This record gives sequence, structure tokens and C-alpha cells, in this order.
Amino acid sequence: MLKGNFKLGTLREYSQSEGGGLMSDHAEGRGETAIVGDIFNQSYTDHGGNRITVGASTQNKYSAVSQINIDACLFCSSKGKYDSKRHADLINGVGDYQANHGIPAFLEIDVSRFQKALALLASTTFAARCLQRDQDIRYSSRVAEYAPSGIQEVMSARHQARWALEIAFTKPERFSVEQEYRFALIPVGRACEALFTSRMKRRVRDAFRAAIHSEGSASP
Repeated sequence: MLKGNFKLGTLREYSQSEGGGLMSDHAEGRGETAIVGDIFNQSYTDHGGNRITVGASTQNKYSAVSQINIDACLFCSSKGKYDSKRHADLINGVGDYQANHGIPAFLEIDVSRFQKALALLASTTFAARCLQRDQDIRYSSRVAEYAPSGIQEVMSARHQARWALEIAFTKPERFSVEQEYRFALIPVGRACEALFTSRMKRRVRDAFRAAIHSEGSASP
């Protein structure tokens, strides 16, 4: 990485490659919008453009559920300066967070320079036809609950697309020890695949190398 060789994995890759136990998050990139309570003869247009009328009573919590999937090219970091306690917690495990020995060292990166490096990567790889976004991870449920009166709005394509973006930046509470800040590139009109800057032009690698603020630490 000190040479500018970074990898951006995908939500799909991470959800399929993680092993068992509490470190697993097989629901990365997947979520739901759900209607709580009974629905009686309400109509809405789903994100596929289909007009649907429902009249459902239920003994379950939800009377209607819409599944949402999103994929993105990601770089995951912990926010703030290097923190030896956080590093130790990640390696050794704490509370419901299972020990993760796959992160022996940290780098510190400059966010604004890293954003510029990602923009260059996007223009090189996707001809800039992608959404670039970065933000703190929200540690919460990936199921958004609504009352029956809101079914028309929450099942609309616009709302589903907005919630899909939020899902890309949502993880279960047990991962909060990571204090993750996530960078994402979401290509338009093409599938996501892992990106390796080592396979790209020198100016791309140079941009990522320039984003390194310090070498951080190799041990907590």
C-alpha cells in the first residue's frame, strides 16, 4: 500500500467470502423496507414499475416486505487518527466482536486526497459514470419499518434507491468497535468488480500513494 497499491473490494464479495461466527456479515448490501401492521386495499407502484394492490392482515410483525440489494466497490477504514486501543480491540476481540487477526498494521490516509484518488480511479475505470460517496457507517438494522399509511411512498422506486444507498453504509451494532468510515464507488450500468490499483496506470497509483498521511503502526 505504501507504493499506492490499494484494493477496493465489493459488497457482494465481502458478503460471500467472510467465514462463520460473529465476524461474518453475509447481509452486506442487502436490506428491506417493511410495513408494520395490517394493510387494507392499498395500492403502490413497486421499484420494478408494477402497480400492486394489497389487502393483507397478518399475525406476523410485517404485512409487506420489499427486498433491496446494492453492490459497490469499497474501501473501508476506521475514522480518526490511529488509536492503539481500537487496534488492540479489533485484533483481540471485545464484547460481541470476534477477534480479527487479519489487520496487523494501519496506515493513516488524508481523506480529501483519497477522495481525489478515487475520482481519478472512477474516471479511468468507469469513465466517471459512477456515484462516489463516503461517510461514517451507521450501526443499526438494515430493515426500515413504516406504517401502512406510508406504503405508496416507501415502496416507490425513488425511496427504494435512497434506502439502497443507506444500506451500503449500514452494519450491525456488533461491528461498531471498528468505527468505520467507508468510501464507495457505485458504477452506473455495469456490474461491480474488485479493483486493484496495482493493475492501473502509474498516475492512479501515485494519487493513492499521495493520499497516505503516515505509516500508522504495525502493532497496537
